[in-house]
Formats: sequence, structure tokens, C-alpha cells
Amino acid sequence: MTGSAGSDSPVGLGRRRPWPHGIPLLGPERTLVPASSGGTPYENWAAGIRAGRAVVTNGPLLDVRVAGREPGARLDVDSAEGTATATFHRPIEKLEIVANGRVAASAAGDGKQTDLALTFRVPTVESTWIAARVVAAKGPGEPEVRAHTNPVYVLRGGQPVRIESAREAVLKRWRAEADFYRSGALTFADEGQRRELQAKVDAALAALAK
Repeated sequence: MTGSAGSDSPVGLGRRRPWPHGIPLLGPERTLVPASSGGTPYENWAAGIRAGRAVVTNGPLLDVRVAGREPGARLDVDSAEGTATATFHRPIEKLEIVANGRVAASAAGDGKQTDLALTFRVPTVESTWIAARVVAAKGPGEPEVRAHTNPVYVLRGGQPVRIESAREAVLKRWRAEADFYRSGALTFADEGQRRELQAKVDAALAALAK
């Protein structure tokens, strides 16, 4: 599943005045994908989303390559070597490589650099997802300025990444959500829709609990 983000209503900054100059009214979050020639802009964007090539950002531009492959790629290597680059019009504070949810490599800015690069090597004894994330300087009243790539997947022996602690956390959260869906607090056009939702909730729980 490709990670993405965006805004379809004014960003929730409350009654802040003045409005932070760096934040558009509809919110700063964007999902970016590399464009290719041919086709419409939307078709190119949708193809990038399907392939997992997306970067979620509210400012910085960010790129990562693992063994020369971009986010969404799947490969099988003993150790994953690669590079990450970040750029922004403000200083870059920190650039990190995240492997299976843990920081595997990092580089700190000097308070002035608006471009930062990082070369890394991640041992991959087991199947591992590898992504990059960056933090840049923010202005007064602004939220954190960040970007995060989708992962490159190193699948050893073709096995999917499986992180038990993450899986258990998702299952715990989904059980709480399921309780809400069953509580009767939601209004449906008819009982058929309610039953359909409950069946899908139960199916998701069963899949997560395996």
C-alpha cells in the first residue's frame, strides 16, 4: 500500500494570527511522484502511486535510491547500499534512513545547508523495508516541516516484511475501531450497508490476527 497524504479542507491551525506565511490555506501536505514524458499529468501521478514511487512532504524535496532502485522497487540483496538526498529553501536539520521502523543511518545539517546527502549501507539478513525521511527548519507558528519517502523493499527469499510489534499495534488499533463500528453510533441508509461494513471489518480482523 502506497503511503500518501493531502488536504481537502483548510489546515487545522485554529485561530492563529497572523497566518504562517509558508502554509497554503488548503494545507501543505502533498504526495509527489517522479513524472515521465507522455500521458497526462494525472495518469503519470496515478502510475507512480500504483508503483509506490511516492514521497509525502509538506515542503522538502526528498529522494532515495537502494542499489540504484527507487521507492516501490523490490529486490533481494545481502546488504542494501544506497544514497538519499534532500533539498529545501530553508536549512535541512536532519536526514535519516529508516529500515523496518528503526533509524539505520543519519546525517545532520550545519544550520545553513539547504541540500543534504547521505550514503548508507543496511545489512538485510531478513526482509526489510528501507525509506528516507527529512526534517527542515520551520518558521514561527508552523507545524514540523518534514518529508518521507515510500520504501524500497528488500525481500529475502521472496518473503514479505513481517514486523510482529507493528502488526500487533495495528491489530490493537483496528480492534478498537471495530468496536466503534459495531456500537450503533454510525447511521446507514439501510441495514444491508451495516451488515456489509461489519463483514469487512471482521474479515480485516481475521487477516491481521493470522
